[in-house]
Amino acid sequence: MPQNIKHLWFDFSATLAFIDAARRDQLRYSTYAELTGWPVSPALIAEYNNLYEKFDHSNTAIIKFA
Repeated sequence: MPQNIKHLWFDFSATLAFIDAARRDQLRYSTYAELTGWPVSPALIAEYNNLYEKFDHSNTAIIKFA
């Protein structure tokens, strides 16, 4: 197995488990706020949502490049 693998990502949402959208969004925005050092605000949420579109609906890409 290659030694450069840092993590594995399993996307089971809506297949094996159903996640409450409000809880998911709270986690996305609070994690992004923590990484950027900015408070959760309408501006932060708008920026996150713009990045979500830019990175083809990938939360992982946003967090990786934050």
